[in-house]
Amino acid sequence: MKMTESFCNASFVDESPVGVVIVECIYISLLSVLGIFGNLFVITVVIYTKSLHNPHYFFLCNLSGFDLFTNGFLMPIFITTLIDVNVTAGFCEVIAYLRLWTVGMVLCTLSLMSFNRFMKVVLKKETYRRFTSKRWILLMIVSTGCITCPLPLTPLWGFGEVGFNVGLHHCTFTYSYDGWLLAVLLESVGLGVTVLLLFITNYVIFKTVRDSKRRVDLQSNSVNKNSFAFNIGTGTVRQKQKDNNKVASIMLAMIFTFMICWLPFSIAMFFNQNCTVPVPLLRFMDLLVWTNSTIDPFIYAYCNSQFLKAVKRLLPNWLNA
Repeated sequence: MKMTESFCNASFVDESPVGVVIVECIYISLLSVLGIFGNLFVITVVIYTKSLHNPHYFFLCNLSGFDLFTNGFLMPIFITTLIDVNVTAGFCEVIAYLRLWTVGMVLCTLSLMSFNRFMKVVLKKETYRRFTSKRWILLMIVSTGCITCPLPLTPLWGFGEVGFNVGLHHCTFTYSYDGWLLAVLLESVGLGVTVLLLFITNYVIFKTVRDSKRRVDLQSNSVNKNSFAFNIGTGTVRQKQKDNNKVASIMLAMIFTFMICWLPFSIAMFFNQNCTVPVPLLRFMDLLVWTNSTIDPFIYAYCNSQFLKAVKRLLPNWLNA
């Protein structure tokens, strides 16, 4: 097993009680089962509902796909490493790269979802359609994948280290100074840039919708409110504003959930250069990180009226099949 001989590894002694390990295994198992069900359900509903075949739901399926990979593949391996730390070094490094790359792709997909909603609200309909064709969407996905790949691979070029983390008990950046460097790099570039982009795009969305509402209110005070054309026009605009606000609110809920799950761990890692943060606290915050991939589909399913309508149409057919 590859482990850097640093202050961290040299001074670390795993004293986790058996009971704690059992609780961790049960918790991760529940996350895995719920996450597999939730993410598969989201993907299935989108595939079987033609009205959901649009860029926003394509990115949602993409997000669910990466979360499903975490729930169905990475979490069972995490449970294995909690029970038995004798994992082959090469295999553990591959799993660490996959874990870090998956997190990067989740961040990029959240950014694309928010940017897509930003374009739909800000750009004209014809311009939006031009930039959300199948070719452009595929290009965006491939581009984000290419951008995300090099960052977790920096240990291959001598910066940082991945392998079995003796503190967290799974395959990721190592419990060492080199592992800390890699964690700080990924969190600064990935998490920092993504959160900034998400907040900027959603702020512009809410501001645009608010300004549009004000214009409609001003127009309503200057024209005949009994006019049939006026009622139809303002009704359509207000409904569009309401829909944009709902989707933006769901995106913000997903962002805040992501931050609640990731921010404590990220802050702790920034101040853990000499491994001074208590390991039990780190492991608790790490469990929050794993929780994120399970929560996303349930947030979306319970908050999105269009998705719920699709579920209500499909469930009777599935139950009677």
